[in-house]
Amino acid sequence: MNTPLFIPALVLAAVHALAVAEDATPRGLINALSEDHRPADLVVAENTPTQGLMLTPSQLQWKPNPRVAGLEVANIQGDATRPGPYVQRVKFPAGQVVQAHSHPDDRSYTVISGTWYIGWGPKFDAAKLIALPAGSFYTEPAGVPHFITTREDVVVQISGTGPTAVHYAEGAGK
Repeated sequence: MNTPLFIPALVLAAVHALAVAEDATPRGLINALSEDHRPADLVVAENTPTQGLMLTPSQLQWKPNPRVAGLEVANIQGDATRPGPYVQRVKFPAGQVVQAHSHPDDRSYTVISGTWYIGWGPKFDAAKLIALPAGSFYTEPAGVPHFITTREDVVVQISGTGPTAVHYAEGAGK
């Protein structure tokens, strides 16, 4: 194979496929290429999905969080206000404090950026905070009171089963 010529040929083939494909999935794009436009050594897995979801960070649509003032949320999949699974990202600004609260659903969290400080209990207690840097993961059982603070901008990804809500602990305020 002549590598310097292969890359431009592959790009031209992909552009052609995009122009003529009715099905913009990976399999559809490959099928749209005529045999003489496909590189001879092009290999596509037989199980390439025909449906799915792929998003880059720039494609996320951030909106004010309806449950906690000062936060932003980007819904990735599902709807946290309706029954069923959901995935969303939430932006917390530096210096944010969220008083003790719980949620009605089991949740899984991944810290995407920044350091997330979380503690468990019915009242905010800085001595109980645990630092979770970017890349950290944890689960949060339904109904367990917890509190959060940030020292820098933080983005977390949350997965759960809706409908969800925020229930502040008695006397915790918002």
